[in-house]
Amino acid sequence: MSTVPVMDDSRREETPLLGSVSTFLELVPAAIYVCDAEGVIQQYNSKAAELWGRAPEAGDTCERYCGSKALYDGNGTPMPHAQTPMAEAIRTGQSFRNIEAQVERPAGDRVWVLVNIDPIRDETGRIIGAINCFSDITLRKLAEERLQESDALLHGIVDTSPDCIRVIRPDGTVAWINPAGLKMIDAKSPEALEDVDLADMVAPEHRALWRENHRRVCNGESLSWEFDAISFTGERRHVETHATPLRLPDGTVAHLGVTRDVTARKQSEAALRDIERRSEDILQPCLSPFTRRMPRAASAPAIRRRSIWRGASRGSASTSGASRWRCFVPTGVRCPMNSLPWPRRCANASRTAEKRSSPSGRTVRGSLCWPIPHPCSTPMAS
Repeated sequence: MSTVPVMDDSRREETPLLGSVSTFLELVPAAIYVCDAEGVIQQYNSKAAELWGRAPEAGDTCERYCGSKALYDGNGTPMPHAQTPMAEAIRTGQSFRNIEAQVERPAGDRVWVLVNIDPIRDETGRIIGAINCFSDITLRKLAEERLQESDALLHGIVDTSPDCIRVIRPDGTVAWINPAGLKMIDAKSPEALEDVDLADMVAPEHRALWRENHRRVCNGESLSWEFDAISFTGERRHVETHATPLRLPDGTVAHLGVTRDVTARKQSEAALRDIERRSEDILQPCLSPFTRRMPRAASAPAIRRRSIWRGASRGSASTSGASRWRCFVPTGVRCPMNSLPWPRRCANASRTAEKRSSPSGRTVRGSLCWPIPHPCSTPMAS
């Protein structure tokens, strides 16, 4: 049990360096006050008066246990003076360390303080008072509150992000992962990833590349790449990841990755390439009535490569008669022609063929209609 011994007069005379008690208290770089066994404030320094916002009269029996207007605990609950740690120290002889409290000043503002209290005993061990040393921690508390708000905002953004965000240790295990990341790999909880090497959840053909890039990121590089990942349920997904090094509290450098499932995008790209390929096959027979009179342009690629056709440029051919070509999605909404490359190519080639097949300038009209099974469009017609 910590106590503060009383210095008698003979001892005080032997130590003139200390001078009076009041001078000593003023030299301490903290707020200090002393109460007697009845809780009456007997002495305090100017720093205590500054934090209280007032200067109570020493020895006033109405000023007990604390010189502030009001006190509140760390949660903001009012704390009567007779129930403060100072009163408890005088009653029981208990010491208190690093107690956070709020002091209310006469103007109504509050100051956060960090309190340390020890009982004072005489030579026989009897409690004759207590000493309270406290300091202003308002700036620290404000910084902590801002940090908590910032952390809450960051966690809110990360937790609601549709992308997988995770921190991967150098050994490949997960240090942290957001809910979207758990969903991507079909994991029920972060605990399911303990001691799991994420490289084992990468498709075998991409595993070596993943390990090498992970090593490079942990060595300080920022990288982006694509690979196939395999979930706990065996589902295969094509993903793209953007990774950057992140220093952990223990000093090690980890891999911070933001990973997105691009499987649907890849499937759409593959479907579009397939449509492009099939449009080449479809275009040739559709233009056969025209190409019989134009042997030098007997193929669809040749039609597009040709720059000049009897005074008609490719640019003029691409803009004439465009209103005759229409494309609709399954809901019946008309699609802009510029949104799909293959009907535009067909239209341009057909119009070029018209120009080529009619040297005299006489308009040759035709009708083209064919089904193309694709989830984004219905058959196109002129």
